[in-house]
Amino acid sequence: MSLWLTRRAAAEKRRQLRAYFLRRRWLAFDLVRLRKEAGLDQNDVAKALRCTVAKVSYYETSERPVALRDLDEVLLPLHNVPEDRWDDYLRAARNARQKGWWEGS
Repeated sequence: MSLWLTRRAAAEKRRQLRAYFLRRRWLAFDLVRLRKEAGLDQNDVAKALRCTVAKVSYYETSERPVALRDLDEVLLPLHNVPEDRWDDYLRAARNARQKGWWEGS
């Protein structure tokens, strides 16, 4: 393989890595924004999800990908997200859950 192809492949992997983390960070950042706009704190969200505040924090810092069920059934309605925007959030959550090349299959 030529050096050019190796560099091109490496650049593509870096692009994929950035896109993966950007999707996760965008969703996490927007969950915080939506929660604050709804006048809620992490305790309120944890009660609605029936989970710990730590789990909410993991979602909001993108340490863990958001569970689709949590997003669809609790977070989007709780945060008063218009239903016509739900697909954007669900797609972002699905994409953020896809494993990258560095994680194996």
